[in-house]
Amino acid sequence: MLTAASTTAGVGACVAARSPARDDAARNAAAPGPNAPARASATACAVRHEERLIVGTEDGSPAYLHVEVNHRGRRGAFLVDTGTPQTCLVLPPDDGNRMAHDAGTAYVLGVSRALPGQRYDNAQPAADALPNLGFLGTDAFRDKVIELDLERGRLVEYAGCLPPRAYEWPSVPYEIRKGAFMAEVSVDGVRRRLQIDTGAPDTTIIGAVLPPCQPSTFVDQDGEVITACHGRGLVEIVPGSPENVPVDWIARWPHHERSGAVDERRSSGLLGLTSLGKRRIIFDGRALRLRLERLP
Repeated sequence: MLTAASTTAGVGACVAARSPARDDAARNAAAPGPNAPARASATACAVRHEERLIVGTEDGSPAYLHVEVNHRGRRGAFLVDTGTPQTCLVLPPDDGNRMAHDAGTAYVLGVSRALPGQRYDNAQPAADALPNLGFLGTDAFRDKVIELDLERGRLVEYAGCLPPRAYEWPSVPYEIRKGAFMAEVSVDGVRRRLQIDTGAPDTTIIGAVLPPCQPSTFVDQDGEVITACHGRGLVEIVPGSPENVPVDWIARWPHHERSGAVDERRSSGLLGLTSLGKRRIIFDGRALRLRLERLP
């Protein structure tokens, strides 16, 4: 369900320093076949880096994910948010800037990185009460094979290969548009182009006629009051395997339109975390495929 703490979802919590559109087009064109990279998939696959994944739940389902980071000697967490194209720091409330190209250095996923920053007053804290110091965006996933293991609470980066049998999991292709991961899925029997967004708890359909419901409102990051309907729907990521999951409907979200999601990404909403299952999720950045471990 959309809340004040999750309204960066799909609309870019951090603004990229440059437009990646040209790089994205080349990357999409170079994507190999559906089972690549299968190298070493049948046996062992070397782990390049591993981190604790802090899994927050709502109504018994994973709803938000964080990884631990260190910034200026302070322990904190970054929201794992594929709804934003660039990893960034949250600027402190007393900072006079709304955005900063150089907000400082943080140790993220085993690497010390200089990061941009942006003011955001409602950042979702981690489930273990670590403060949210920023967002882990899609730039951290590009050209990599990264697994989010929701059961074990681990984020694993593999050395350009898939773990054993993962190439047999159900999968769906995605492409990169302006840093966003876009996939074609079915919601209640209607094919839709949605942004894969681990920072959004639920799948959200934007620009649709609202179904009969008791509407609710939230204030987005631009201070606009948005009306939404919260319910359930059949989300079919892999053909033949629909899942009954929470779905939000929004008739109009101006920030979504201004962000370029409609015109440039051709997005009709967000594919949220509760639609991605409760087990293991792999972003296969070499083959541009989202791979999901399902219950047998």
